Amino acid sequence: MTMEFITNPMAVVIVAIAVLGFIWKAAEWKGNKDAESKNFIQFIEEVRDDIKKILWALNPETRPIEKKSPLRLTDYGMKMAQEMKADEILQPYVSRLIDATKGKTVYGIQEECIRYARHDLMGDLRTKNKLQADSIEIYAFQKGINLYEALEVLGVVLRDKVFTSLNLPLEE
Repeated sequence: MTMEFITNPMAVVIVAIAVLGFIWKAAEWKGNKDAESKNFIQFIEEVRDDIKKILWALNPETRPIEKKSPLRLTDYGMKMAQEMKADEILQPYVSRLIDATKGKTVYGIQEECIRYARHDLMGDLRTKNKLQADSIEIYAFQKGINLYEALEVLGVVLRDKVFTSLNLPLEE
C-alpha cells in the first residue's frame, strides 16, 4: 500500500504541496518573529534613552538646563556651550529661525529653536560644515553624554540668540 501511494502522482503532488505550505508558513512565522524582535529591541532602546534623559535631568551637577520658564543654561550648560563653540556654530542659523518663528509666542520660539537643534541642525551642519557637526559628536563622545543633551544646550543658545535679535527679554 505504501508503494502505491508513492507511485501515485496525485499523492506525490498533494504531499509536495503540504510540505511547501508548511515551509512557507514556517518562513512567514520566522519573518513575523524577526520583525517583532526588531520592534521590541527598538522599544527597549527608546526606553533606555528615556531613562537616561530622566536621570540626566535629575542630577543637578550634570544638568545643563534649568527646568524653569524660560529655560536657562546652568553653569555646566554654559560651559558645554562654550566648549562646543555654540556661538560660532549657531550664528549662521539665527536668521533662518527668526523667519521660521514669525508670529509665534516666546514659548513657540523657544520650542522651535530646541526642535530645530534636536532634529535639523546636525543635518544642516553635515551639508554646510561637516567639521562642526563632527565636533559636536566628538564633544558628546568625549564627555560621555548623549548627543541629545548637547543638542538641547545648542537649542537654548539658539533661542537666546533669536530672542536677542528680536529684542525679546530673556527673563519673564
